[in-house]
Amino acid sequence: GRLIGYNTDADGFRRSFTEETGYSFSNKKVAVIGAGGAARAIAMKVAMDGAEHIDIVNRTISKALELSTFINKNTGVLVRALSISEAAENNTLCQNEIIINTTSLGMYPDVNKCPINDFSCFKKDHIFYDIIYNPPKTKLLNEAEKKGCKVINGLGMLIYQGIYAYEIWTGSKLPKNIIDELFRQLSHSL
Repeated sequence: GRLIGYNTDADGFRRSFTEETGYSFSNKKVAVIGAGGAARAIAMKVAMDGAEHIDIVNRTISKALELSTFINKNTGVLVRALSISEAAENNTLCQNEIIINTTSLGMYPDVNKCPINDFSCFKKDHIFYDIIYNPPKTKLLNEAEKKGCKVINGLGMLIYQGIYAYEIWTGSKLPKNIIDELFRQLSHSL
């Protein structure tokens, strides 16, 4: 008599991020670009994992405000909403340690698009995570990498969210050798 829902995006993202960077979100300053469904799951997980603060940066400020209000109310983490132009004017993204792109900007076939125009303030201690995995390195990740930043694409999130869904449905864990093979096969197919 009860329905239970799961969102594997959030857990898949966190596992990918922590395994590929060696960092958690505890006490970190994080910017999330976008305010759609993936942004909601990811920003909520980042807040629940103890981020110091989160900036939601979105083209449509009303969507960023809605998401920031929801997270503020449900977690107590300070979350600000900014438009893309406001964030650019104030160099807001550079003030964060972790920048997560949850938009489709840069995804195949529009590979020349990028949610950030100016990378001059980024340094090697910034981490960029783009949930896009096709192409494996978006314009965002290429530009960030030129500045010495750590960059991660969304392939790990895709694989881990699928693994979590499989494990929820079947009740059994995938062995590590199968997970390793999934990564190997999928990374070579893109």
